[in-house]
Amino acid sequence: SSPIWVDGMIYVTGMIDTLDHLTAVNPDGSIKWQVPYGRSWNKSFPDTRSIPVVEADRIYVQSGTGQVSCIKKEDGSTIWEVDVDKNYQGEYHVWGNSETVLICDDKVIVSPGGHETSVVALNKMTGEEVWKTKSLGGPRAYASAAIYEWNGFRYILAVIGTHLLAIVPETGEIAWS
Repeated sequence: SSPIWVDGMIYVTGMIDTLDHLTAVNPDGSIKWQVPYGRSWNKSFPDTRSIPVVEADRIYVQSGTGQVSCIKKEDGSTIWEVDVDKNYQGEYHVWGNSETVLICDDKVIVSPGGHETSVVALNKMTGEEVWKTKSLGGPRAYASAAIYEWNGFRYILAVIGTHLLAIVPETGEIAWS
């Protein structure tokens, strides 16, 4: 994962023992706060892989085993958390989850893969499910979703181990794969 700089603060993820942690670091190097946000990937090449995503007063992160958390930027308190891989029966590839969440409009986009769904949209304020795509089969991939706009079309491009998907952001319909 990579550190990010937002509003004069450094936010970085890292693994301590078996848990992924999010740390807010002041410019002088002192730690403002540090909080765990889920279990790290602990099999092949254990470590933290998700980059924090900051929007307004919230930070979104995803653990190595698929727990998505929304954390208050000011003090590190948890606003909501969803165990995406457990709830949607996500399927791991060799190195676990290496995905950074995507914020798209009022949604947090994650790609658990597996037989139940390929991609899930959660309400960014509450963590409640907005939509889930049908499953195309296949495990998680090692890429994060992105917004693609071209010639009047707007899609979420997401990857699972077997497919590239173009998803309609409002409905979760797979336009093509």
